[in-house]
Amino acid sequence: WNGGNRWKGLAEPTLAPGEPVMLHYAINRPVGAVRGEGDLGPVLIWLKRYKEWLEGRVRLNYYKSLFYWEVRVPDLAVANARQKYAQPPSAGSLLIHGPEEEWRAVQPHIGADDAAEDGKALRMMVAAGVGMPPHFLGDPEGATQATAKQANIPTYRHLLHRQRQFTTMLGDMMAVAVMRAQQAGHLGGPPIRTGEDLQLRWAVTDLNRE
Repeated sequence: WNGGNRWKGLAEPTLAPGEPVMLHYAINRPVGAVRGEGDLGPVLIWLKRYKEWLEGRVRLNYYKSLFYWEVRVPDLAVANARQKYAQPPSAGSLLIHGPEEEWRAVQPHIGADDAAEDGKALRMMVAAGVGMPPHFLGDPEGATQATAKQANIPTYRHLLHRQRQFTTMLGDMMAVAVMRAQQAGHLGGPPIRTGEDLQLRWAVTDLNRE
């Protein structure tokens, strides 16, 4: 909407020569669909799950590191020991006591198995969703230079295709701007309808070191 008014497309019958126009370009559009999907669309849920998993592991490790002191003394010395140790000793303190006093650190027994494979599976889902090998995301996973080079090929092909889509979109926008200027009488020359009519040439950045 444009200031409360609907933006018009090129196919709008009531579109005036000097009126603003809206152009839409779809990316990752399934066959038969009207709209596309952003590159991060497939991985947003997995990024959220990976974030929650990391937070859960941090919280779990925090609780596993907690402990409290259990001090055993004879029954007659309980009241005195409770008053004596009302303030727990700080780390590195030296405690001297007789054989009738026993200290023991009690920790929570949280059965948390090694979650390395879980984290790897979540990272692989993110990498697959964005169409990049794990080492592109800083996760080598034991890949050698030869295997990494082979894994790069589909990614570079996808990025090259995306570059071409973007330059095609720019060319189309330029063609529409020239066409609209001609319709409004601000520009002469041969009629322009598509980006190919402008005979544009593009120089894009190389995607890899080669």
